[in-house]
Amino acid sequence: MCKCRPGSRHNNGDHVREQIQEMRNSADDKFGKLFEIAQNLASQISEIIQRPRVAKAQRNRPNYDTETSEEYYRKAVFIPFLDYFISIMFIYIFIE
Repeated sequence: MCKCRPGSRHNNGDHVREQIQEMRNSADDKFGKLFEIAQNLASQISEIIQRPRVAKAQRNRPNYDTETSEEYYRKAVFIPFLDYFISIMFIYIFIE
């Protein structure tokens, strides 16, 4: 059970949402750092991070036409996740 002051859920949750929104606004820089860490970890186990092949008629996953795997995963995974997280935080904080 949380021993928080009344209204603190709103204040703390709003702060977290603002931080995530800031991360979303600077997705290129933030994801670049995360992707570099992921590449270093992958190289330690002799793996290479590659984007999925591009097909003309894609139905079951995003089909972004990108030059690099970093750009693909930023557009296909990172940004949609942050958008989803921000919307869930909004529902949790302001509607409940």
